[in-house]
Amino acid sequence: MVLSEIRDRGVEDILIASVDGLKGFSEAIKGIFPNTDPIEAFNRAVRKVTKTKTSFRSDDSLFKLLYLVSQNIAEKWTMPIHNWSLIFQQLSVYLEGRLEKFL
Repeated sequence: MVLSEIRDRGVEDILIASVDGLKGFSEAIKGIFPNTDPIEAFNRAVRKVTKTKTSFRSDDSLFKLLYLVSQNIAEKWTMPIHNWSLIFQQLSVYLEGRLEKFL
């Protein structure tokens, strides 16, 4: 329903969607926006850190860990991407005709 509302508001295309692995969400995105590539990134990184933790002392300790993880992930995302020009060329071929309107 949310994806239908997004489409109804005028969104015509989504290049990449980052999803958290909810069952059926990737299929729902593909159903509404068939050219979109759903990927997992942020939640995978959070799970990597929290999978060894079976419990937390308090809610605050969990929030602190999640905050620190998100800061670490955000720092990595702001770093220059190695071989970006090559990656961009490959994306231009893969997403043929879809990138030009965003440049």
